[in-house]
Amino acid sequence: MQAWWQMWTGYFNPDWCQGVVSRGLALKPQEAVVGRDEAGRLDLEYRTSKIRWLKRPQWDYVANEMESLVKTANNSAFGFDLNFLKEIQFTEYDSTDKGHYDWHEDVFWKGNTSHHRKLSIVIQLTDPDEYEGGELELEHEPPEQMALRQQGTVIVFPSFHPHRVTNITKGIRHSIVGWYEGPKFR
Repeated sequence: MQAWWQMWTGYFNPDWCQGVVSRGLALKPQEAVVGRDEAGRLDLEYRTSKIRWLKRPQWDYVANEMESLVKTANNSAFGFDLNFLKEIQFTEYDSTDKGHYDWHEDVFWKGNTSHHRKLSIVIQLTDPDEYEGGELELEHEPPEQMALRQQGTVIVFPSFHPHRVTNITKGIRHSIVGWYEGPKFR
């Protein structure tokens, strides 16, 4: 591994971002839980956000972009054994709900599966002038926050890299999150 993250500032233009937000908001929201799948539990002290799942083939145009960027990041910085992008999550952090997600990793070490989440990808969809707080923070060697907040910015990092989203204090922040999986880490 040669870096803790790979980032493309302003990679997607505002029209693309707003189109994703408009389509995403048309889907039925659910409360975000802590944990994986049905085993997850609601813990509003730890995580408060609304999520929607972006399913293929309707969202192939997003999935294809994400896969291309993850592969580029993996080739240049990580070198992980990867297989597939399993899920795409449209996330909404709202200041009226005190939206946040405390420090966590995206890999489930104790899961009874043949795969681990290996690389996480986040696409920032909201113009930074539309909200306050709601910062995506990475624990190790974090990127410059103003670049990370820019609309259309993409960041890829190892799923075991601790990260969080701070309390949003004004407005609403939307993002897309995906996880590229591969054979279990050894």
